Amino acid sequence: MNSPLARYAHLNHEPDPDGARKRAAKAYHETGFIALDPAWITSWDDRAFVQMVADKVHGKRRT
Repeated sequence: MNSPLARYAHLNHEPDPDGARKRAAKAYHETGFIALDPAWITSWDDRAFVQMVADKVHGKRRT
C-alpha cells in the first residue's frame, strides 16, 4: 500500500547551506530582497550592525 505522501518523497533532502547563500545572492541581484544568515558575516562589527538593523526593522528577537 502506497502512502498518500509518496509523491512528495523526492522533496525530502538535507538543507544545502551553499545553495541557500546562492539563492539569497540571486534574490538580491534580481529583486533587491535581502536575506542574510549572520553566520555568513565574518566581521564581528558587520554582524552586530546587521543584527541591529534586523532588530530595528523586525523588533528584538525573543530568545
